[in-house]
Amino acid sequence: MTCLITLRKMAKSKSTTDVKIEQLCREVKELRTEVQSLTKTVSFGKGAVWVLILLGSIVGGAYNFIVGK
Repeated sequence: MTCLITLRKMAKSKSTTDVKIEQLCREVKELRTEVQSLTKTVSFGKGAVWVLILLGSIVGGAYNFIVGK
């Protein structure tokens, strides 16, 4: 009976390796969320650049059409 209690206590206590592994897992999860956030930001920036290029092309084309003649 005493062996079962000590085994349960040993199972509950964590070794330093287990603690380090858990900390690394938390860090990896945090990095994943940060990467997802950065990916969304970059995608939004790419879309904004394309819209600005499109608007610039339209304005430039209209200007050349009017003034170029």
